[in-house]
Amino acid sequence: MRVHRENLLHELESVQPGLSSREIVEQSSCFIFQNGKVLTFNEEIACTRDCGMAAEITGAVQAAPLLALLQKLPEDEIDVTLGSGELLIKGKKRKGGIRMDAEILLSVAAVETPAKWKKLPKDFTDAVSLVQQCAGKDEEKLATTCVHLHPQWIEACDNYQVARYHTEMGIAKECMVRRDAIKHIVGLGMHKFSETDTWLHFKNPMGLVLSCRRFLDAYDDLTGFFDVKGKPVVLSKSIAEAVERSAVFASDNPEDTQIHVQLRPGKLRVKGVGVSGWFSETKAVQYSGAALDFMIPPKLFMELVRSHHECIVSDSMLKVEVGKYAYVTVLSRASDSKTEAQPEEADAC
Repeated sequence: MRVHRENLLHELESVQPGLSSREIVEQSSCFIFQNGKVLTFNEEIACTRDCGMAAEITGAVQAAPLLALLQKLPEDEIDVTLGSGELLIKGKKRKGGIRMDAEILLSVAAVETPAKWKKLPKDFTDAVSLVQQCAGKDEEKLATTCVHLHPQWIEACDNYQVARYHTEMGIAKECMVRRDAIKHIVGLGMHKFSETDTWLHFKNPMGLVLSCRRFLDAYDDLTGFFDVKGKPVVLSKSIAEAVERSAVFASDNPEDTQIHVQLRPGKLRVKGVGVSGWFSETKAVQYSGAALDFMIPPKLFMELVRSHHECIVSDSMLKVEVGKYAYVTVLSRASDSKTEAQPEEADAC
């Protein structure tokens, strides 16, 4: 069959969140073509959408080589056909074959089919974009790796920082969803959601459905952590520019995409450290309290500074509140030594 190459590429790229970089389960690194749709599934995320190619082709194809080939071909239109155990891609005076399994072994049936769809709040994507940055990576503490969805707010906490965004989503049961799953809805234009027994499903106007495994475990009440009393600190918008420069190296460090902030009387210093280098910059601030240190995701700090010019600082916490959004991070007293302090963990989650 003849297909438009860029349209096919867009269809496949939109279901990439459901792929696994390594085969956790068989065919989890594959695109599944079946019944006019393309599907991906990696135990935590499932993606599905209509795909013109899947109307005539059924099977599982390794995603990485298929995407790479489609990205490099110059033709606007290509021929896609089935060969003997392979998917054949043909252009003008060029062709390639990618091994294809005719039998679909991926257990996509484990994902319940959504029935009723509800409308998502208009600010839901913004809420997820901000809050998910405060989830952690400690797999031994499930709650800290998740975004908590409550009927009246969305929140996340990694035991060093906590964020909450008030929005009425209208879910029937509060639940947790892995940050590494729900973060993919940002930028996909999701406008509806549906709840099933073990999955939370999101859909956009193009028919793309992204399903996240949900957990109904109890989640600690974090309300008390937002009650911070302290001194106001004025944050100039120029701090965001310094943070952005520091983020060059912080984002270069896959294990810790955070910057170190040192708050001293009259000044604030930001520093980003990565595998290839580091950068620090000092800015003047209106602050006269004790010397304090904290860690924060650079993107989050930039958004906070640009949208709000003031924060509240106590001897152990820093709080920023902007409209529906509130953020609190643990502070540590600066050491007299030259060693950069790491905030002590708070029992928040």
